[in-house]
Amino acid sequence: MESLNKTKKEKHQRLHSFPPLRFKKFQMKLENTGVHILISANFLTKYNHSVRVQNGVLHLKIKNPKNSYDYYGGSMSYEGYGKDIDFQIRLPDKQHCHIHTVRFHHGVLKIHLSKEPKTNNTVRSAKSSFLSNRLTAN
Repeated sequence: MESLNKTKKEKHQRLHSFPPLRFKKFQMKLENTGVHILISANFLTKYNHSVRVQNGVLHLKIKNPKNSYDYYGGSMSYEGYGKDIDFQIRLPDKQHCHIHTVRFHHGVLKIHLSKEPKTNNTVRSAKSSFLSNRLTAN
């Protein structure tokens, strides 16, 4: 009976002994081209985060996985926390308030903020598009 209770206890401990959610690295650099922010955490994945800037504060929202099957590689299912994680990071100045790029690569979230909004040089004006459509129609 004692060995049965011991194995039950060991199995119960293994079920709840997941690694804690923690940051591995946080780095912020202020350069002439803008603010570069690097965030590395064991709970970040490619599509589980959203970023916005408001009043000199970077709002980072990270969606928790619905269960441990998504987070821990599919070994067993365990209902974890249901709430999203919200971070508010105060920026060094309010000038860099436009998101230039947000990239997730090899477990690191890279955010680049700039003073001006990002402009695409490849977007054509409506007038030239209208003329080209007119020329092809004739």
